[in-house]
Amino acid sequence: MNTKFKVILWDEVISEHDTYTEAMLEAERLERDSGCPYEVRGNDEMTLKYKHIAIDWDGTIVHDGAYPDAGFFKPHAVRVIKRIIAEGGEVVIWTCRNGVEQERAILEKLLDAGIHSFKINKPFDHFTNIYGGDNARKIFADVYIDDRAIGAVIDWYEIEKQLFGEI
Repeated sequence: MNTKFKVILWDEVISEHDTYTEAMLEAERLERDSGCPYEVRGNDEMTLKYKHIAIDWDGTIVHDGAYPDAGFFKPHAVRVIKRIIAEGGEVVIWTCRNGVEQERAILEKLLDAGIHSFKINKPFDHFTNIYGGDNARKIFADVYIDDRAIGAVIDWYEIEKQLFGEI
């Protein structure tokens, strides 16, 4: 596989790595050392199996029982969500939480974790353009990640394997 993951600072490639994990570790080290906002991007050879991914918040991205607080991230959730975005995926946080205060708490939590490209309870533009309308409570996605699904066990290593076919 020729997929290379690039560590980027202000649209300039700083380094390239064979795996997403190597690139993310390098970006985190550089960000910690410099305080600058590094990001990781893949090239056009996407290994992500699904483009539009809807992810629940409570019990899925963060541990259950935190409401009304934003909660604590589940292990590896942030890394996998960053990888989804780096490989060209789109993410909607699909949650029962609503209202400006709750959306702000989720927004700030994700931004603080370095996740910058997502929507909260809004449909994917791609599907709105095809099917019209954007006011349905249920959004259309290629795949949904939710702790309330029958048989769901939220293990972000396993989710990563299912989304990418490898880690």
